[in-house]
Amino acid sequence: RLLLALPVLLAVWANCHALYVVGLAVIVLTFAGDFIDARRLPEGSPGRRLPAGPWLLAGVAVASIAATALTPYGRAGWALPYHLLFQRIAAENVYAHHIAEFQSPFGGYHPTASIGAFALLAVIVIGGAIFGTRAAGAGELLILGALLSVALLARRNIPLFALAAVPCAAPALEAALRRSMRRMAISGREGGCGPAWAAPAVCAAVGVAALVLLADVWSNRFFERDGTQRYFGRGPAPGFYPEGAADFIRRENPPGEVMNMMSVGGYLAWRWYPPRRVFIDGRLEVHDESLFKAYLRLQRDPVVFEQVARKYGVDTVVLSHRQNPESSALLKHLAESGDWRPVFLDLSACVFMRAPAAGVDAPRALDLRDPDLGVRILQQVRDAGDAAGALDPAPALLRRFLPRRAVPVAEVNAALFFGTVGGDQAAETLFRAALAQTPHNPIIHYDLGIVLDHSGQPAAARSEFDIALSEDASFGAAREALALRSWPLSSTSLQTRGRLLAGRGRFDEAIDDYRRAVDEMPWDSRLRADLALLYHRAGLPERAEAELSQALAIDPRACAPRVALGRMRAADGRTGEAERALHEAIDRAEGGCPEAEQALRDLQERKGVAR
Repeated sequence: RLLLALPVLLAVWANCHALYVVGLAVIVLTFAGDFIDARRLPEGSPGRRLPAGPWLLAGVAVASIAATALTPYGRAGWALPYHLLFQRIAAENVYAHHIAEFQSPFGGYHPTASIGAFALLAVIVIGGAIFGTRAAGAGELLILGALLSVALLARRNIPLFALAAVPCAAPALEAALRRSMRRMAISGREGGCGPAWAAPAVCAAVGVAALVLLADVWSNRFFERDGTQRYFGRGPAPGFYPEGAADFIRRENPPGEVMNMMSVGGYLAWRWYPPRRVFIDGRLEVHDESLFKAYLRLQRDPVVFEQVARKYGVDTVVLSHRQNPESSALLKHLAESGDWRPVFLDLSACVFMRAPAAGVDAPRALDLRDPDLGVRILQQVRDAGDAAGALDPAPALLRRFLPRRAVPVAEVNAALFFGTVGGDQAAETLFRAALAQTPHNPIIHYDLGIVLDHSGQPAAARSEFDIALSEDASFGAAREALALRSWPLSSTSLQTRGRLLAGRGRFDEAIDDYRRAVDEMPWDSRLRADLALLYHRAGLPERAEAELSQALAIDPRACAPRVALGRMRAADGRTGEAERALHEAIDRAEGGCPEAEQALRDLQERKGVAR
């Protein structure tokens, strides 16, 4: 009779998630396994089972397949599992390279404790299947094999295998353990060749291990050690979802579309439905691949961002602090461009709006370098932590013996935001607050050192790098940072190091070195031209233009600034302007400008190849 509930369950599943096909596969594999068992095992075998009502099971399978069409998309919805499995997960594409959950568990991308637990479970299940095959049904082995294969394709499928492993692998594991215990002469009462307490002791050890792991999760030590932005509790995690930004958009109702980051798209879609749409969310199986590629590029390239913003009519951007590292170029562009203004900021997100026309009412712009912002954000973090503590599902008596370990996710993410936009004092405040909770975290010490160095505190920065190395002697970035800042460098040395850093793609540090070199030699127009090129490569075109203007004001006939302008225009695809800038460099320079002549020849060769 329970089989009759399967079509109803599959209909609900099909309306909730695309992998309902796994449920259908389990039904079919069970059906196939029962028939295999009926033919391969002799009468009386422990694993032998005759299919109870074979036509009933077949009918239930057919009814379940039909039930999955009871969605708003009808039979067209059947294409979604195929699309998800073979075009998103089991394929070498842009999703597999950039989305963690679409990558193989053992592909080398950010290993976690969950991956380690999956590996251990897989070894145990495979071992049990090998040594306890006779006790396992063919259907159970088929299900385990199929779900293990799916889990090895993408880490998002690991829970499916874990759920099936317990009921499907238990008979084989029990048989394998009994066989091993008999061989080791510790089978207890049943075998009569070992102590009776052995089996209960093993069960007790498993129970104690489960309790220790549970305590590890309840105390947040598991999440602190795993390095993921999660912790144990009930309700929305503080600083995780952009609740304040969502409320701000609903309240202000800005004109045009709103661009958001993918990780918070699902939350914003829920909060803004139905009047406002989101730009992108995590349902990548229903988005076009070109949109995701554009999304990845706009985070790194402000020129692409502006093109996409114009295409979709975007006048507002919501940036989550959780994605500061990958969207740092976009964040810098928004913070330093005169076309965008920061209008909202809290512990989890910031909102930028396009600068309004004269006389148009708009929210007041924020000064992101205001040091008081760090104090305010820190108070928001503490208030959110108190609210989360009030929702703690653990009994108060238990918390006396198992206190919550602080995981300063919100503080670190907000500090990284301020470090990116130049709010060094606010970043320092938040990093120090995070270290007060986790004083032995080398990465936070290193990040604090970078902020201190940028704010002109080299001695304090070296101290933080030293602490980071003392906490983790293998932390290469801290060792390199300490070596680079061990002694004052001349302008020439700063330029040399800046070129090396730029060659490695570390433009922020290269710009810092060139900025210091310019401060030492402010009259050098060539040095300013090199700094302008770095600004342009880092996605800061306004600062690049400003630096070239200063260089030409110092020496109106200088060659290098106009050559840099030509290179910048060529990189932006403005070939005509690039040629004019290079011709002007040749005409105005005293004694000629070989660099401009070579750049012009290179540009014309590229134009010829393009034709």
